[in-house]
Amino acid sequence: MIKVIGLIKRKPGISRQEFLRHWKEDHGPLVMSIPQLARHIRKYVQVHRVSVPALDAQERYGQTALPAEYDGAVEMWFDSPEEMQNAFAVLADPVICRRLREDEDSFIDNSASLSVMVGEEFTIYERK
Repeated sequence: MIKVIGLIKRKPGISRQEFLRHWKEDHGPLVMSIPQLARHIRKYVQVHRVSVPALDAQERYGQTALPAEYDGAVEMWFDSPEEMQNAFAVLADPVICRRLREDEDSFIDNSASLSVMVGEEFTIYERK
């Protein structure tokens, strides 16, 4: 299993609530509505930042805490490196790229967001 992880920051001027709503209710379904892309994705996960009092207090007192810097994280899971490459090839199509990019530009600060890594996941422990 191959996973791509990215950290996402909202566009200035958009509230966190509106950002999270648009990402979950509009952008997520938009991504998965593209059949030639969706068939290569094993799992698509959005991690929405929540307030954690201890980290919020660190931020107030000038200590940088990573969760405060980003509004969420995205995970895309693929069965193999080939499936990931196939998905990225679909994303390179100018029509599909423009369709997704126009929506992203409406709520994501792409200059402050970043792809963290591509890797293979090994579960060491999982509570059942």
